[in-house]
Amino acid sequence: MQTSNPDNFFRTEADLARAEERARKAERNKQLGDAIQFQGKVLSLLVTEDDVWTAESGSIARRTSLLSGKTKQIYRGHAGPVTCLEILDQADNRYLITGSWDKTIKIWDTKSKETLFSTSAHWDFLKDLLVIPSLQLLVSGSSDKKANLWDLKEIYSGTGPTIKLAGVASGHTRPVQCIGYDTTAGTLYTGDSMGVIKGWDLDISEDRSSCRASQRAELKDHRTGVNSLSIHNGRIWSGSTDKTVVVQQKNGSGSPALIEHSEAVKCVLLVLNDYDEATHLVTGSGEDIKIFDISALALGEGSADLLGTMDAHSHDVTGLAIWRRQPTGETNTGSGQTETWVVSGSLDGTIRKWKLQDLISAKPGLHPPSNAPPAQNTTQLGILTEEEERELDELLDSD
Repeated sequence: MQTSNPDNFFRTEADLARAEERARKAERNKQLGDAIQFQGKVLSLLVTEDDVWTAESGSIARRTSLLSGKTKQIYRGHAGPVTCLEILDQADNRYLITGSWDKTIKIWDTKSKETLFSTSAHWDFLKDLLVIPSLQLLVSGSSDKKANLWDLKEIYSGTGPTIKLAGVASGHTRPVQCIGYDTTAGTLYTGDSMGVIKGWDLDISEDRSSCRASQRAELKDHRTGVNSLSIHNGRIWSGSTDKTVVVQQKNGSGSPALIEHSEAVKCVLLVLNDYDEATHLVTGSGEDIKIFDISALALGEGSADLLGTMDAHSHDVTGLAIWRRQPTGETNTGSGQTETWVVSGSLDGTIRKWKLQDLISAKPGLHPPSNAPPAQNTTQLGILTEEEERELDELLDSD
């Protein structure tokens, strides 16, 4: 394959072909899922009310309306890609907490967008953040192989938007990729890039000056990195680069159930009904969104049944979240009726919205109609260059 573009001199034919196919697919599917296009790649996301908050490769965090698709706020201040974020609501204040490849955690005022607090949090890239309200703790996972435990007492007491390091969960031999918490048993879980999941008991001192993490479990049912954890009703659901979701008891008893995929699983999302029962599992696997009926498996019976596959994005799916949306035309009616939607984010730089029922009805292997135009350079699509994309991919997968 010949090229006169100097950016392409050190790229293989396979790289060029993949970039061209992604460009064609991005153009072909640009309206799919009522897409919202950003300049940078979406590395993680969360949803509150009718807004989606995104951590992006362009060193920013963003708040966007899911109804209008318009950006409402942009948070600038990190010196590297923002990889993870959390929202903390306390009294009349809402705080945004972000973690970045610049190794810092920042706390933001969501009214003024000002940085209220910043600290050097780890020796290497931050990978994940989790707020545990019941313990008033923030947990951060990093490529430095540690999960740091941060006291949020001052935020919860209203004395200041600051956090203090209270302890460290140390024991992983590879980067800590993801974090989960069992609200029933009070156990913290961390997953690493080797495929190991560790469970930790947390002991907070009476004066909250320290938090000791004692390992209580180690699960080794994945062959490679654990990318996402969800914990519910006595079971751990973990998605991995080994192309599986493993479902197992928190104590490691019994035989784990395996849900196989054709691509690496970057994110897992449990859908709960009004009775707090897990009914469906949504996964981001490669460029696809898959949905499974897990009503029997969640009770320890049967297996997961694949209901639908949506060829959703032109690059890997990196984030999934539930959006409880009022039906069109019923906003502010007070009817209390909501529709369940899934919001997905991707390295293709888009956020897409899917009605749960539409995902369920998508036949396995279904792809949108193809009438692809000629390939476009990815820089014309408002996302990163191929050189920047390769660097990002290497860092995302780095140990």
